[in-house]
Amino acid sequence: MGGTSSRSATRDIPAGSIAVDGTGHQRSLGYDSMPRGAPNPHSAPSDPRLRATGKDGYIYDALGRPSVDPNAVFVQDQVWQVVDESGESSMQARRATSSSSTAKRELQELHDSVLRVSIQWAKGLRNADWLSKSDPYCVCKLRTPIGELATGEKRSLRTPTINDCLDPVWHYEGIISGFERGGSLLFEVFDEDVLKSDFLGRAVVHHSDLLPDGQFEQELQLDDTGVASAAVLKVRVATTAFELAKVQAAARAHERLGQHELALHEYASAHEFMEEAGSLRSELGAELVEDMAIAERRRGEFSKALTRFREAQDLRGKAGALRTSAAADMLADLGTMCSVTNDVEGAREAYDAARRTYEQVGAFRSPEGATLLTHLGNLRLQSGDASSAIRVFNEALELQKQCGIDDTLQGAVLLINTGVAQHASGRIEEALKVFDTAKELMDRAGGLWTEDGAELLRNRGIALRQQGDFLKAKVCFKESKMIREQLKSLQTEAGARLLTNLGAAQAMALEFRAALSSCEEAWRIRLATGTMESSEGASLLLNVGCMRQAVGDLSGALAALEGAQEVRERTGTLQSLAGAELLRSIGSACMSLQDPARAIENFREARKLRQRLGALRNPAGAELVRGLGLALVQAHRIDEALQAYDEAKEICRASNCLDRSAGALLLHNMGCAKQAAGDEAGAMQCMTEAKATYERLGLMDSDVGKALQNSLTRGAEELRLMEERAKEHAEKAERDNALQKAAELEQRGEELAGKSAALKKTAQPDRHIELGLAEKAVRAYEEAVEIRRSLGKGPGSLSTPQGAHALAGLGAARALANNLDGTIEALSRAKDSLQLAGSLETVEGAELLGRLALARGKRGDAVGEVEEYTQAVDIYRSLSLLKTPDALVLLRSFGESRTELGDKARAIEALKEARAIHQELGSLGSEEGARVEALLNKLQDVPMSADKDPALEAAEEEIKKLQKEGPLATPQGAHALLSLGAARGRVGDLVGALDALAEAQKCYQAVGTMESEEGVAVLTNMAYAHEKRGDAAAGLKLYRQAKSLCESIDMLESETGQRVLKALTKAEETEPNGS
Repeated sequence: MGGTSSRSATRDIPAGSIAVDGTGHQRSLGYDSMPRGAPNPHSAPSDPRLRATGKDGYIYDALGRPSVDPNAVFVQDQVWQVVDESGESSMQARRATSSSSTAKRELQELHDSVLRVSIQWAKGLRNADWLSKSDPYCVCKLRTPIGELATGEKRSLRTPTINDCLDPVWHYEGIISGFERGGSLLFEVFDEDVLKSDFLGRAVVHHSDLLPDGQFEQELQLDDTGVASAAVLKVRVATTAFELAKVQAAARAHERLGQHELALHEYASAHEFMEEAGSLRSELGAELVEDMAIAERRRGEFSKALTRFREAQDLRGKAGALRTSAAADMLADLGTMCSVTNDVEGAREAYDAARRTYEQVGAFRSPEGATLLTHLGNLRLQSGDASSAIRVFNEALELQKQCGIDDTLQGAVLLINTGVAQHASGRIEEALKVFDTAKELMDRAGGLWTEDGAELLRNRGIALRQQGDFLKAKVCFKESKMIREQLKSLQTEAGARLLTNLGAAQAMALEFRAALSSCEEAWRIRLATGTMESSEGASLLLNVGCMRQAVGDLSGALAALEGAQEVRERTGTLQSLAGAELLRSIGSACMSLQDPARAIENFREARKLRQRLGALRNPAGAELVRGLGLALVQAHRIDEALQAYDEAKEICRASNCLDRSAGALLLHNMGCAKQAAGDEAGAMQCMTEAKATYERLGLMDSDVGKALQNSLTRGAEELRLMEERAKEHAEKAERDNALQKAAELEQRGEELAGKSAALKKTAQPDRHIELGLAEKAVRAYEEAVEIRRSLGKGPGSLSTPQGAHALAGLGAARALANNLDGTIEALSRAKDSLQLAGSLETVEGAELLGRLALARGKRGDAVGEVEEYTQAVDIYRSLSLLKTPDALVLLRSFGESRTELGDKARAIEALKEARAIHQELGSLGSEEGARVEALLNKLQDVPMSADKDPALEAAEEEIKKLQKEGPLATPQGAHALLSLGAARGRVGDLVGALDALAEAQKCYQAVGTMESEEGVAVLTNMAYAHEKRGDAAAGLKLYRQAKSLCESIDMLESETGQRVLKALTKAEETEPNGS
């Protein structure tokens, strides 16, 4: 098989190895940004190369107006790959000698035995039907050398039937396998009928008819037709070997014409032929798949090419043909495709396998070995290991010398790659020497006016630009442009890249309009070639934005920069140093358009990104932080700006650039900010230091020097106005920050208090954790209250509803922490705040008064309790909200407090009002309504009727329901029995109450929740029932048990605990000698 060699296909990439050059742009600030090897191999389909990135940007004058750093252009640079001049003939020779003669003979015999038979048409057939014409079909059968019909799969084929036709056209094609020397093909034509087909004629094609080239195509005269006139059959028969040779020759012809799509179509046909013949799993099959991979690569379909190369590797493995020179060539190509598709590990494995294979077959000390070393070197460079890449390139150079090809174009381009590696490692002088040597060699070999020559000049220009020699760099770029114009290759991605480099050099030489023209031309080329969606495309848009800003087109600049940001977001390259530089440039453009808020946002994103990448503490990082300071000044956030300037100053000092123009400009900006902040002494010190540097550098007559002098002599009135504005903004920011912090503390306190309250309601609360949460909530609220107090008067202070809310929260938290005095103090202050704010006569005010009344009642201040309840009820009444659940609870509590105070008449009045509302709402049967009814009856000495108590009925219904579901020894059953006992006690059924409560006690003990607030309720209710029956001693004993239980679960200070103590004290007074 004589396909195109896999090695020669690298001319499209172009061949050899992927080379990367670094970039670096000297800045007017007096420092260099060194190249960083972080290549990305996605590029134009015909030129897949790896890329390295650089960085730089703007500076600003002393007044914060953006000016353009002439070196602040971000450019990505590349070189072409080494061209492999080994040619197709050497590869074909490798393939020709890679297989054994026996294997090739067997494969040839297999291909000769598989025939592609095409039955095309017939003419002049006999009409075998009465009422219509014949319905002919044709059958092809394989006959052995002795004339017998062969049996088995693919030994015959049959065309479809064409009805009512004597001149049928079939164009039917099929496969016949097992064809032997001396054999033949029998073609028979029949008329298809329902019962039996009629014979219409036959013809034979013998083995000798296919000689010498393996094909036969002609019209055969049919025998035994049954008619006098001649009937003919047109057939075509070809061996698989002939078909393979034909399509592969066509494929190679298409490839020579650059018609890779058509070549792939022919290769696919060959692939199909070999599959049909069962010969694909062979070295010949592997070579075919390699040719398909090369065609895919030439089309720019790198992923498909990689898949094909892997398929070829698998086929060679199955054919036992991996230890040949051709296999080594294939592995090298596989490594290249892995590298282009970012599979660095896969590339390394493929290259290592290729090297081992070359060494095993004794072919490593050859031009192919040198090319492989170049691949390996560029892979090291792609991984960022420039030093290791240089060592590998040097080994390749030595091998080229041994092979006598070091004085060729291939040797020159390897020198270019070596220079790129030197550049990437920061050895600019050495890189330039290597580039000069390569240029001399290309001049001698007549290869300077080629693509490789153009790339050599471009890379030499990059190195010169890094050295600061912008004029020589510009000359190199223009010479490269002339070559590309001569070769008509300027309108390509490589041409766009060159124009970008030229624009950078022109910008550094302060030729901004020329630079903008070069960059916009590169932009147009990338749009035309569809290569804008890449890291390089984003960098080009960044350059366009810089140049537009330099010539005063601020809106156009921002549009270009935003386009660059969108490209980087789509390509996933925003989180890089290039992305950080882009964000910084957008911030600069936003400042120019008087949008400081957006500028600050972009500067901070850039700073955060540089810090994460470990690239903040260098001159570029200092410049970025200085830009952030300028934006903060523009937004009148002077204190934050000074912090940014301090950080930039520290970075400049660490990177030894404080005594350069960049450091002086920073000190100038810092002095202006200190003037605005009122620090006149600090401002004068900064500006004096800046002036000394400007004078030493001879810059006092420049624009920045004059601006500095103006700053030093600025009038006091302007300073005063700036100070007032800065102070006003600073105070507002400080107050906003304080209020924000207070709100966060209050939210934290509310969350902690909620957790404490929830824990308290559990069956077995951990009192230690509960109190700990409550104390943390208290501390959070106290800090928030102190912040609001420090604000004095005004929005958000303690004299506002927000302040009252904070005090109320503090009171609630202190209540959870059992600090009753602190609770009363906080709630009283909250009440005063609401009064000052005119917001006490609200629902919130009434709720606050209710909580304050409850706290005063716990402290024993019955008079204060009644006063607070009275005021709260009056507020609900004035708001017409007495019919709400909260208001009814408050009204009942008011009645209870009046009872404690001895004001029975007022208590009855309040409770009657509550009962009337419950009756109106239909809620007298609720737990709250039943409680009001019981209190009122108790005060009026009216026993309740058991058959009229809705709460009792509800409790009994619940018990019945639970009994149907199962035993009552559950938490729900215990609670229902407790409710039943309480309801029976309210209606005077003391015996029934004690029975229910005793059952409830057993249930709580059974489920392990007796040590809880519900357990205390069981004991106190039992004690109360014994007292009512006249058994004071039993009641006293139970009250004491309830007190002990409160102490054990740490709830003696709670409202429940206080009621138990009060009842116990009363019982001890009644039964002083009780046990």
